[in-house]
Amino acid sequence: METYKDEDTLKRMYHDERMSMGQMADELACSKQTISNWMDKFGIERRSLSEARQTLYATHIFDERGYERVVSGDDSVRVHRLIPIAHGADPYEIFEGANVHHKNGCPLDNRPSNLEVMEHGKHRSLHEGTLNAPWKDEEVLRYEYHNKGKTLAELSNEFGVAEQTVADWMDKFNIERRKRWEHTRELDRNESGDWV
Repeated sequence: METYKDEDTLKRMYHDERMSMGQMADELACSKQTISNWMDKFGIERRSLSEARQTLYATHIFDERGYERVVSGDDSVRVHRLIPIAHGADPYEIFEGANVHHKNGCPLDNRPSNLEVMEHGKHRSLHEGTLNAPWKDEEVLRYEYHNKGKTLAELSNEFGVAEQTVADWMDKFNIERRKRWEHTRELDRNESGDWV
C-alpha cells in the first residue's frame, strides 16, 4: 500500500510534524492533489490560515527597499542583522542598541566585510537628512539606480530635484554610472502587437 493512503501517516505528518501538503507530497512521492484527496477521504481536519502561517520553517524574501529578509509566520528579520551575530556579535546589541550599516550602500551585499555594527546615533548621522531627501541616501540611490535600473532623469522626477543634483550625490557616493546606451530599455508592445 502506498504510504499516502495511510490515515495515521497523513495525520502524523500534517498535525504532529506540521508539514504542509506540498512537503508531504514531496516526502511521499506523489502530488499535492493526491495528498489533499486522501486527507478529504479520511476527514483529516485542515489548519486555519492563521495556523498555516505559524510554520516550523522560514521563508526568504526581498523587501521593498531591496533588503533580504527571513520570514517566519508574522515575524521577520533583515539578514544583514543576522550576519554579525553569526560572527560573534551580541544579539541583544544588534536588536536593541545598534544598527548594521552596509558600507558600500548596497542592501544586497551582506558580506561580513561590508557590514559595520554601529550605535543608532552614528548610523542616523550617516544618513542625516535623507528621510525627506532620498537623493542624499547612498543606499536608496544605489538601489534605485542599479537594482531597479532607473535613469538619472527618472530619479530626478521621482525625487523632485534637478538631474544634476542626483548626479552630484551619485558622484559623492562613487556610484558608478551606466553608459548612455545602457539606459535604453526594450520597448513594449500593446495588445495588438504595435510598438508603444
